[in-house]
Amino acid sequence: MGRIKTSFGEVLLQNGKDVVFSDHGPVWASLRRVGHSAVRKLAASEKLSDLVDDVVNETVETMICKEGTDKPFNPKTYIYMSVFNIIASSAFGKRYSFDDKELKFFEESFEYFRANTNPLFLVDRVPILKPFYANIVNKTLQTVKALSSSVKQKYLDRLKVHSKGEIHDFCDALIEAKEEAIADEKESASALTDVNLSLPVPTQHSI
Repeated sequence: MGRIKTSFGEVLLQNGKDVVFSDHGPVWASLRRVGHSAVRKLAASEKLSDLVDDVVNETVETMICKEGTDKPFNPKTYIYMSVFNIIASSAFGKRYSFDDKELKFFEESFEYFRANTNPLFLVDRVPILKPFYANIVNKTLQTVKALSSSVKQKYLDRLKVHSKGEIHDFCDALIEAKEEAIADEKESASALTDVNLSLPVPTQHSI
């Protein structure tokens, strides 16, 4: 039995294939292998640890500046923002500030999707309920599509400036892993298209 098809998956994939939504098989294995290789390449770089240190330091400074040191406060928002900042910065090689418009777009899009997953999957399983959740479902799918398109464009932009052997971010690591897999003539190397490889970027820590 293959993976369950969902409207969310169809919008996210944009006629491509990825590890999360594709059925197990040679194509899935090839994409998973390249994704893991890219994660290892990025993790081996000192750039990631330097980025984490930088973001954490900025987060602490921001908390002290906004909240002070003489009263308790809920750090949840700051922790969430710092983790999201690390993911986005490591994915695209751009050091985001906490008030960066692009970072806020990624964060708000993801948060909106997360908050509305229940109606989305409920309608997928029970289509007769769609009229009751039409507005939420449509807006959620539009949000996912905009987020997916933005991430895809980021990857395609990196392709234009990537230099062989240089890894500045996860997009670079994916490109390097793809080229190595194609050179090794791995099974299903034909699945390593740029459309497919742009899809793991937003889920880079879950593949």
